[in-house]
Amino acid sequence: MKKCWRVDESKSLATFVEEPLKPLKTDQISVQVHYSSINYKDALALLGKPGVIRSFPLTCGIDLAGVVVESRHKDYKPGDNVFVNGLGLGEEKDGGLSTQQNIEAKQALKIPTGLSLKNVMQAGTAGYTAALCLMTLFDAGITPSKGPLYISGASGGVGIFSIALAAEYGFDVVAISRKTDVSEFLENLGAKKVITSEAFEKNKRSLDKAYIGSAID
Repeated sequence: MKKCWRVDESKSLATFVEEPLKPLKTDQISVQVHYSSINYKDALALLGKPGVIRSFPLTCGIDLAGVVVESRHKDYKPGDNVFVNGLGLGEEKDGGLSTQQNIEAKQALKIPTGLSLKNVMQAGTAGYTAALCLMTLFDAGITPSKGPLYISGASGGVGIFSIALAAEYGFDVVAISRKTDVSEFLENLGAKKVITSEAFEKNKRSLDKAYIGSAID
């Protein structure tokens, strides 16, 4: 048996239920879930808001970190520490807000030595996404020498991690936020400057001198 936060066909508020574990299919692993972060979309799904969950009934939760307890895949064995971010969890496939979850092995990644299950979910899907953003910039040849890195949605999960990571790698980060009370917090994370989106409306000329090196939106 497992316990989980589940939304049924009525598409109303999620309920905390107990239900039997499904038989493990070929190339699946069963994970005892230790941690799962709460994404903004998870909150919407738990409250029964439309547009997040695409298959009913479904267990909520965009990610998970836990220990493999059963495996039908050659690359995983009981006792392996693994995590999953996104890839349909909590949208089309049963997610991480469960005491145990069966997942496709190809969705999982083994946790590197030196990181704990808790470490991974402290970063969560937001931190994972921010890291992917930085990796994409590097792959495109974007470096701090190319100019300031502008980050929108700066006070959100992805924005917060993006600022901290980018600053650590030497970027001059300009944080963009509609919230006027977060400037000190964002500067402490590493932002050199905090602006609102209204700053882009001051000059509406079609051609102007470039002043943005790169951006994460």
